[in-house]
Amino acid sequence: MSAAGKQTAETISNLPNAIPGLADHAKLDVAFVLPNLELTSPVETNYVGILPSSDPRVIQIAKRSPATHALINNFTNHRGGQITVSVMVVHKDAPKSVKDVAALVSFRNIYAVACVLQSWQFSIGSPNAWGTRFSDYYDFYPYAPTPDGEHLFHIGHAFSIWDTPDNFRGQPYPEFSRNQLALHTKYDEQLFSLLLKAWTTRFERDRKSWKSNKLFRSLAIAYHACSLPKKNGLWFYDFGVSIALWISAFEILAHPGRSSKSDLSAVLNLLSKARFRDAAVRRQRKIKNPKNPNQTGNAAEFLYWRSYKSRNAFLHGNPVTDHDVLYKNRSRHSLLTSVAPILFTVALLCHFDRFATPPTRKIVRRRIRALDWNMERYFTKSRLEKALKHILTGKDRTLI
Repeated sequence: MSAAGKQTAETISNLPNAIPGLADHAKLDVAFVLPNLELTSPVETNYVGILPSSDPRVIQIAKRSPATHALINNFTNHRGGQITVSVMVVHKDAPKSVKDVAALVSFRNIYAVACVLQSWQFSIGSPNAWGTRFSDYYDFYPYAPTPDGEHLFHIGHAFSIWDTPDNFRGQPYPEFSRNQLALHTKYDEQLFSLLLKAWTTRFERDRKSWKSNKLFRSLAIAYHACSLPKKNGLWFYDFGVSIALWISAFEILAHPGRSSKSDLSAVLNLLSKARFRDAAVRRQRKIKNPKNPNQTGNAAEFLYWRSYKSRNAFLHGNPVTDHDVLYKNRSRHSLLTSVAPILFTVALLCHFDRFATPPTRKIVRRRIRALDWNMERYFTKSRLEKALKHILTGKDRTLI
């Protein structure tokens, strides 16, 4: 390694979130650019990372790749001012299972979903919109560097084309603010840890299973579901499409396998694993399930059933009103498209059995670990319960 390379590697090793596997910039390639996302710190594994364009490794890659240099330096806002972007990098020695586009997209999905779901947890009942509430922030730009770093390749469904980086100019989505408050990309640490572990098992270790199949398929649909409902210009029926996508994400996640099928009962069974402390959220409410006329469920089950009914009304062509896009309580109304991310967080935690009671520990050291285990889950569950209670009752609450 050259003296400059050693100095850069040393700088990177001192970064607070740097992973040793991605320390050598000479071993990294840029796979995608995310022009709507402005990071302050990297998110990475041993083989894949999403880095801010100011990261020393990205700067070094840009020095040897004209295409990368153009992509990270030539994005501007509508007034012509330069903006910073984020990039996804891949280690040259990564296994084929990691270099596959499905693995890269899935890594983006777990990070995006962990951020978006937490943003909605903090935004429900708040006068402010917290964080990145829509997955469009994490969209890949359709141009990427060619393997030699000399040209740009347009990765499009309508057409594909090679181009030179000369005079390249890019712009982010105009729908989004670059305000620092809006770009607060904190993610749900517990949820991201669970998703990252599942991603590592599935793609780095190449261990496939039905459980991982349905998880990453569900996340792919959830990524669509939490995008801006804008295809028809925020027309009423766009909300119906979003609700339908959310229901699909739930049904895929709850799918029992080839021996059966996923339906309302399968999702309700998954959500029934949630254990809540607050009486208003824990209380059993009537659910009109044709397969079980006497069924009741907790707050998550009840709100999912309401969303499920709305999905059916929109997709089956039945008459629809504002009742089918809103959950109305006595004082406030919540869009079902903002309720769904809260419910999906509950579903994911149920999928990972995070509502289960921890086993009894006899060794003092393990008791301390069990206490940490409980506290971590308590804060996550507390946020969810407060959000659910606000949706059901309209009462204001302060999130931790």
